[in-house]
Amino acid sequence: MAAPAMDEDMWHHPSTHRNLNLLQKDGVMIIQPGHGELASGLFGDGRMEEPENIISILDNYFNKSRGALAGKKVLVTAGPTHEAIDPVRFIGNHSSGKMGIALAKECKNRGAEVILILGPVALPKEYDGITVIKVTSSDEMYNACHDHFKNVDIALMAAAVADYKPATVSDQKIKKAGDATPELKLVKTKDILKSLGAIKRRDRYY
Repeated sequence: MAAPAMDEDMWHHPSTHRNLNLLQKDGVMIIQPGHGELASGLFGDGRMEEPENIISILDNYFNKSRGALAGKKVLVTAGPTHEAIDPVRFIGNHSSGKMGIALAKECKNRGAEVILILGPVALPKEYDGITVIKVTSSDEMYNACHDHFKNVDIALMAAAVADYKPATVSDQKIKKAGDATPELKLVKTKDILKSLGAIKRRDRYY
């Protein structure tokens, strides 16, 4: 959104309105300026809309969307997965989970019932009104997604799932012994998106 303010001659100049029309075509909402005393001392169009009116316009705009997902169930995945090498080591990535968590909160704010399948993240636990299922590995996320996917209307897959995992996992910490370097064989993880796409209904979005 934009709330332009300028002197009357500038406001009524054709180039100003060409640019405003271009902004509107790009999806920008224009909050029209008011009529009154201007910074130049003149009196006319171009005065910035009063702040309380701008706030009212913003509030009305966003309130329209707050119930848009009422009655819908939404599944959101977020964060990384950790693929164990041994009890203390893993393969992982730097995903923070912020995007998926923000999506889950926004869906909840719009009235949806939200299930958040969350990988290991170090973020404040502020998920009021959201069902959170914590997982660690790609297999756990795969299973959790399939457990709940059939019951939701929308799925937003924002997690950074590992593409590979160790072929075998040691049940004890691998010790550093002499000059030998252990070899790590990797295998592909299950493709969660592909597997969910195979069972997706036509009335479901993801």
